[in-house]
Amino acid sequence: MSQFQAICDLIDGQGAMVRRGVILLGYHNGAFRGEVLLVDGEVLGEWQSDEMEWCHFTPTDSDEVKFSAPSPWMLHDEIADRWDGEGDSDEGSIRRDSP
Repeated sequence: MSQFQAICDLIDGQGAMVRRGVILLGYHNGAFRGEVLLVDGEVLGEWQSDEMEWCHFTPTDSDEVKFSAPSPWMLHDEIADRWDGEGDSDEGSIRRDSP
């Protein structure tokens, strides 16, 4: 199966949203929670929405929320920014090789 087809299957089967090379599972299927992946399949962590509809990201190597945003779109941008190293320097990057 091609990478493109695998991503399409995630979108169709698990309600994924794909933007800026980052995939949020569980967005379009109403779950509002799921894994966060890169398009190459690497798992970055997971996200979830709370009762106030704020969205939170927890990296795979942590039990604590790394950052939050008031919508899935804004959380998605924050994850992509930090993966690219563009995020707030006080919070740091989410790359595995970051200090």
